[in-house]
Amino acid sequence: MKKLLLTPFLLASLFSLGGELKANPVSRYELPDPRSSLSESQSNSNEVWYLLNQSEIQWKGDYSRKWGPTSYEKLKITTVSDRTICERLASKEKRWIKQIDLGRDGGSIYRYDAHTNCIKGKNENKASSLLRIASINMRKNDNDYQYFNNDQEQFSSFDTLYFKDPSKCLFAKAKLDRWFTSLENNFLSKSNVFVRYSTECFTIDKRFL
Repeated sequence: MKKLLLTPFLLASLFSLGGELKANPVSRYELPDPRSSLSESQSNSNEVWYLLNQSEIQWKGDYSRKWGPTSYEKLKITTVSDRTICERLASKEKRWIKQIDLGRDGGSIYRYDAHTNCIKGKNENKASSLLRIASINMRKNDNDYQYFNNDQEQFSSFDTLYFKDPSKCLFAKAKLDRWFTSLENNFLSKSNVFVRYSTECFTIDKRFL
């Protein structure tokens, strides 16, 4: 398995990118704050939309002429007020992430790629059901699936989405399970590293809150 090695040059390029974003507020890399486009009535709505972003670091070089995944970021979830904002933000994030130059390491070059999905949910205070998402980076080794052994905290995460009732939660779970399965199949077809997901719905019994 080809491993990502951050050379001094690559680290310098990443810090340079961060400095560019701070120094140039109108940089083409800068994303708008989704909250800035929300009206007061929208921000107080009981309905929310979750933008899920699973980003991967890809490489190609001497050993492979095609782009393939080498590692993954934690699943990122952003909450916005409506579907239009969610879809627009998803499109802007994908374009920005793909433009980030991760530099070279020997004969290999690296880049980001992003996979996004918008899910309708409920404000946490008005929800009666929640969906837990566990995402864990794994690798395939001789037909056996294993957790990454080094720095486990870096590779696993738990997230929560909120819904009006159990039926809405189960509907979202089914949609996300299909999306996660498609991502896993796509990652495994290109590399022996991938992200495995597990989802579960729980009912909130507010009598005990």
